[in-house]
Amino acid sequence: AFLQIRRQWFSVCLHRIDGDFPIRSHVLVTGARYPLGVGAGGLAFLAALPDEQVEIALKSNREFIASRYPRLTASKIAALVAEARAKGYALNRGLVFPGSWGIAMVVRDSIGGLDLCLSLAAVESRLQPDRESLLADLLKSEVRRLEASQSELATADRSNADRKNANQAAIDVL
Repeated sequence: AFLQIRRQWFSVCLHRIDGDFPIRSHVLVTGARYPLGVGAGGLAFLAALPDEQVEIALKSNREFIASRYPRLTASKIAALVAEARAKGYALNRGLVFPGSWGIAMVVRDSIGGLDLCLSLAAVESRLQPDRESLLADLLKSEVRRLEASQSELATADRSNADRKNANQAAIDVL
């Protein structure tokens, strides 16, 4: 499992946890940076953005993607973004590294921002249609849990700020 953050038109892996299956996909390591549209996480971020921002991201990264990931054409990425929007999650079927598949969803913050993404990667045989919906449901459950935690933190931050403002107002009155 991977936690990624969006930085402008790139995704950066912040954290990685390996599962216990003996064959692992080591294509994404902590600190790895990929243009949006590359990999499941980058596709999930693009799918969550408005069309205008998708176009800007692809234009900004066009040369980089074309030189390093020739199988990811603009039309292919557009089709994958449309698929991700329809499914509610992004799926990378070995387009970055053959045999390494991934599934991802963005984690929205308390005001709807989308700076985080949670993803899973597996060898091709472990992410076939018979397991895809199971993994998507598990991923969705974890994303919702993270979103709820972020919402609780934001509420606590607002409460602390309100108390601080009330305390300052009381001091000002004195």
